[in-house]
This record gives sequence, structure tokens and C-alpha cells, in this order.
Amino acid sequence: MNELRLVAPFHNISGYANLGRFLLGAAQVAGLSVEAVEIERREILFELGVDGSVSRGRKFEPMYPFPNLSAEQAESLRLGMETTVSKEAPLLIVGNPTALYGYDYPETSHRIGLTMAEAAPLYGGWQRGAENVDTLLVPSRWNEHIFKACKYPHVRRLSLGSDERVYTPQPHVKADPPMWYFCKPDRPKYLFVSVFSTCERKNWEQLLTSFTDEFRGEDVGLLVKPTSVKEVEQLAAWCRMRGAWVQVVEEKLSDAEMAEFYSFGDCYVLPSTEGFGLPFVEAAMCGVQSVGLGAGGSVDPLCDLGGFMVDAHAVPVQTQLYHVYRGANHFVPQRGSLRRKMREAYEKHTGGDLFWTSERLRSRAVSLFGREAIGRKLKEIIEGGKPARAVESRPIENLPLAVVMTTHNHLEETKEAVAALKAHSPAARLVLVDDNSTDGTREWAEGEGLTLLRLSRGNVASNRQEGVRHLVEEGHEGYVAFMDNDVRVTAGWWDKIRRVFEERWSVGIVAPAKYLLDGTLQNIGNRLTTSGNAGELSLHRDCVICDYVESACMVVRPDLWQAICWDPQFPIFYEDTDYCYAARQLGYDVAATGGARVWHNAHQTSRSRENEARQNRVKFLKKWEAEV
Repeated sequence: MNELRLVAPFHNISGYANLGRFLLGAAQVAGLSVEAVEIERREILFELGVDGSVSRGRKFEPMYPFPNLSAEQAESLRLGMETTVSKEAPLLIVGNPTALYGYDYPETSHRIGLTMAEAAPLYGGWQRGAENVDTLLVPSRWNEHIFKACKYPHVRRLSLGSDERVYTPQPHVKADPPMWYFCKPDRPKYLFVSVFSTCERKNWEQLLTSFTDEFRGEDVGLLVKPTSVKEVEQLAAWCRMRGAWVQVVEEKLSDAEMAEFYSFGDCYVLPSTEGFGLPFVEAAMCGVQSVGLGAGGSVDPLCDLGGFMVDAHAVPVQTQLYHVYRGANHFVPQRGSLRRKMREAYEKHTGGDLFWTSERLRSRAVSLFGREAIGRKLKEIIEGGKPARAVESRPIENLPLAVVMTTHNHLEETKEAVAALKAHSPAARLVLVDDNSTDGTREWAEGEGLTLLRLSRGNVASNRQEGVRHLVEEGHEGYVAFMDNDVRVTAGWWDKIRRVFEERWSVGIVAPAKYLLDGTLQNIGNRLTTSGNAGELSLHRDCVICDYVESACMVVRPDLWQAICWDPQFPIFYEDTDYCYAARQLGYDVAATGGARVWHNAHQTSRSRENEARQNRVKFLKKWEAEV
């Protein structure tokens, strides 16, 4: 089948409208014959039948060229509006849940919906939308996980993309600013740029205040393009009073002007909760690096394009603008992390230490998210045909396991841990994250053909997060176990942990019972006192709900391990406690099971760092004061 009927908004400049235009062009590049059907901004469907009849509303009369569109975009849209395909052609509906179920769409051989969520858990509208389509497309691994966790069938991932003909580097604008650049002519030495709507999940207040705290008095600027200028300008004026270079662009920008806007900056920054994070792709196509949240849908483009990821934690949605998500959570930057990542981007850029040059960054962005790449994936989905209704997506309990094992010397223990894992979980994917071992660990791992990430940080939390990043890049979609190299799993350990996930849908993290080598039960989960001290729950049960479990060995469910981050402010102590509290804040339970057992040869080295443990306890209590 080389035909497609595409139902989407096309006339707006951003959001789903921009996506609809891009998919139209991508499908045409892939050789599909596409009929474009318009959903107006107010969600009135103008559907033109193949015989010229109008089944709802009035006939949509496009005006060419569309405002704010390039000649190429307008021509692509004109062809789509004038093309007619057969009634059996698959129907792709792009938009929010209302678009998926709110209209009387024509009969078709294959009804496909493309949508995204920017908060979790999902509200009921998505269930109605998902039930109205044969295949549901979502743009990011995070979206894929949360939709599958709700047991929606036939969920597939199709990344969003941008038109590389429009989003292209515009180096001349740094010497010759465009007309909309009304700020003082002495451009700062280094300039951050940002585009955002003034809604809660964009975290724009944190962006302006964090920038001001970090860069006031320096020759570094922040240029922002918000949807509500008045609201942002009030805070920007406060930032300028404190000595920060913050300016607000008021004009509406076309796609081509947006490319100039990105190119005018040195780094794009947006610490928001995104279903995907399309601006990161647009900025990369203009050769500009990005800073964004290392949580939610933005993880995909940031990982693929080498962006700087800000540590984040989840908070409940509050404002009226988010009424459809009330009761859900979105992500906000962790204290100080946004400042640190912006500083890191600035120092690496000015110091010539960026891994991605502008040319390489654009080339990679086009190869992954350009019209040809996305069009090819879309064509594969269409040619795959309508899935059988009897076929469900893989249940969460049947997804594969990956193990992130941290190592630092103790090679013999690492060998025993890996041997036990291979013996009792041979199908598990193993990633060794080594912190500068000097005892031959690297050479041994290479000789065994194991995946090894070699770091030199002295920070267990950061090392584990690097393992997470590697799994994201490799496309892992199942469970993740975090494990130290002094742990030996036993027969049946994974089957018994998986059973807890199957039987208790609310559980997000499960740990086995840990036994010392002399046969003594070390613990089976932990509780936390109000003073921040740990108390063990030495209860021999199949499942016990606890405050936290130790990261010497714990397993995280598929839709959770990308949603929370290991906080680097806890390099070794309290990093697992913090991680479990972040999971609990998202509404998940933390559990341990006595049915699964592992041997734990606890290292003596940690006992010599008791002062660090006390310091981290203070930081933990400060961060989670309301929860402890």
C-alpha cells in the first residue's frame, strides 16, 4: 500500500500543525501518495470525500501560500490538498486524544493515530482515543512505556522530525541580526536561546532564575521567545535588575525565522517536560547544541544528539492550564542541576571541548530526524498493515532484562558476579560501568566480549545514570537491574522478582533478599526513620512494601527507569534511597521479596567513608523534608 490519507492541523506554526506538515512532506519523500485533510485549530473537521462531497462542516478552501510557510512547504501542502487516494488507503490521524475519537472518520483499511502525552499517568481521554485506532504511534520511549503500562494495544514508536530544508544553519545572522532582534547591539560573548509556551510544564520560571543565579555579571546572555510576552517580561525585568542579560522577543516568528533564532544562539535550553522535545531537533539541524531535562520524552533527542541532560524529579500538576492532567505528575529540574548543566555547556563550548561540531550535529540530526528518515519509518508502518485485534502488545512482565553493573577493581568478584548472572539469567543484557579500575577489569571485559563503559568519576550515581543513557541509546525497552559487582544471583531470582511485578501493578522497584556469604540474612528492604537513618525490615516474606531498597541489587520496571534519574549529589551513600523516594513520588511502591535471594559480599571500603554518609544524610533530609 503506497497511499495514505493524513488528517492533521496544517496551518498553525507550531505543535501538531508543524508536525502535520512535516509528516506530509516526509511521506511524499518516501514515495507515498498522500491526501491531506485539515483539522482546523478549533478542531472542526473539514473532510473532503473522494467524490468532492463534504461529510462534515464546510469545504476547506486552502489559501496559498500559507502564511509563515516556505515555498517548498506550501507546494508540499498544495499537492497534498489536491491529491485523492482510494477509500481503502490507511488513515493517519495526528493530534490530541480528542482528534483521535472526536469525529466520524471514513471507513479505512487501517486507522492509525499519532499522539503524545506530557505527563503521567494518562487520563481517560487517551483510552477513548487509543480504542478508536488500530495502531497507536507515540514519539518517544517514555511515551511508549507509559502507554504500554496502561495496556493499550498496538503501540509503536515513530520519532518526530523537522524539515531540514527549513531548519538549516544561518551563520550570517550573528554578524547581521535580523529585524526582530531588538536587543542591545553588543551581543554577549555566549548566548543561550529558548522558545516556550508559558504553561506549567515548561518550567520557564526556573530557567530564568537559574540563569540569573549562575551568570549574572558575566558576558553571557539568555534570549527567549515566549507565547505570553507580558508575563515573561516581568520576570525578565527582575533578572536584569539583578545583573543578568535576559531579553524577550515579542514578534511572531515563521519557520525560517525560527531557524535564524536558533542559529543566532550558541546553545538552546529548555528544561521542560516534553512528549518528545522537537525544538532540540530543530536546534540541532541548525548546528546548535541543547540543554534539557534528562526525564520524559526529551531523553530521546538529547541522547541521540549528545545534549546536556538536567537531573529532574516529578511533582504533581497544579495549574488550570493542565486540567486534563490533574492528578498526574510532570518533571522539574533538580535544585542546582540546571545551573550546572548550563555552566558545563558554556565551558565546553568556549573551551573548544564540545564533542559535536555544528556540522556533525546537523548531519546526525538530519540522518535521524529528517524527512527521509522519518518517511522511511512511516512507510514501514503503513506497509506492515493493520494488526490483528487478537494480538496484544507484549505484556510488561514479558519484557527483557538488562543489568547495569558498577565496578571498581575487585576483578575476581566481578568474574564471579558475571558468571552467576550468565548461569541464572543467560538472556539478560549486561552493561559494565567501570570507574577507572586498575586491576585488569577492562582488559578482561574486552576479552570476554562484554559491554564496558569506562569512566573516571568516583560517583556511583553518575555511573549508573551513564549506564541508563547507554541503554536508551541502544533502544532497550524492558526491565533494568542495578547491581554491584559483589553480588551473586541465585537460581530463580529473576522469575520471582518478575512475579511481584505481575501480581502488584503499583510496584515500581523490587529487590531480592540479600544474604551475606556466611548465610546470614542481611536485609529484605529498608525503612527510614525521621532522622534519616536506615532500619532494616528483616522479614521473610514473598513481598514487603518498604521505604527503599539498596542498589546493590534492585530491579526497576520498564516505564519507570527512564522517568527518574540518579542524583549525582549522592555519589555513594543515600543514592539508592533518593532514587526510591523519587519512584514513590511518582506513585509507585518500592518492594522487596524474600522469594528471590542473592549473595552479597559487602565491601569494607564503604565503612571508611562514614563522614560522607553523614553529609549525604543531611542533603537527603533537606531534599525530601516533606516526605520523611
